[in-house]
Amino acid sequence: DGFLWIGTNGGLARFDGLHFRSFLHDGSAVVRHGIARLVVDEGGTLWIGGAAGLASYRQGRFQTVLLGKTATSPVEGLLRCGKGSCILAWTKEGLYRVDKQATTAVKLPMPLSGVLDIQQDRFGKLWIADGSRVEVIAEGKTERVYPLPNAKLVFVAADGDIFAGDGHRLFRCEGSSFAQQPKQGTEEFVQVLIDREQHVWMASGGLEGISRFADGKVEMLGVRQGLASNDARVVFEDRSGDMWIGTISGLQRLHQGRFSRFTGQDGLPRHSQYDSIFEDRDQTMWTGTLDAG
Repeated sequence: DGFLWIGTNGGLARFDGLHFRSFLHDGSAVVRHGIARLVVDEGGTLWIGGAAGLASYRQGRFQTVLLGKTATSPVEGLLRCGKGSCILAWTKEGLYRVDKQATTAVKLPMPLSGVLDIQQDRFGKLWIADGSRVEVIAEGKTERVYPLPNAKLVFVAADGDIFAGDGHRLFRCEGSSFAQQPKQGTEEFVQVLIDREQHVWMASGGLEGISRFADGKVEMLGVRQGLASNDARVVFEDRSGDMWIGTISGLQRLHQGRFSRFTGQDGLPRHSQYDSIFEDRDQTMWTGTLDAG
């Protein structure tokens, strides 16, 4: 519908291009608590996973979704699964395939208690990072294991390349192993994004702001360049190519080299940290904060 959705530790928010709206009094309790992940399936349903469980949003209505034996198991992550109106959702207890009709447990050859990140490639294989390795799962069985100490995140680029990170170093899968990449950004990072022009962006989650690696050079963007805070937590590219940055001091958009900032005057909560940004298929932007929804 053209909205941007943002998940925060205090709940769900939505941006229509001019104003932000929270959902503290709407439908499912899931949207009023910490939001871990947001994903939209091919049918246009928005799925919201967080501390209070899983919910779906379609045709203007929220609905809580039961995972396993309870509706309140914290959701660790969400993934689109191939074609159709379905997703994969995981908790500490298990991985589930969810669509409009049913929720089905997905068998894995490993416990999910230690899993830190899961991504799915274009062939439907799961890439799982657990802090010591990256494991590739195909049709419920382990296809390959890549030893990678401190592996915390996995990223699947649009061209199919697979990246992994340990918070300090970035690695690229080169068939038989992950190869460390030359320095392409901040010394520490909590998120990696590869944009439509194949530039590498990193959010430092600390003192360095954000970085962009392009044409063999690293460009650092911090408070001196107009960033609200050097403690940046998330970077997101929308359909127009603008970059959205969530920091501990607010939400910003980077458009043609200039930062614009959204504050309490735009309907956002004041003095909050922004940890999640999402654009639904109708180009509405959503954002989530640490403590204010």
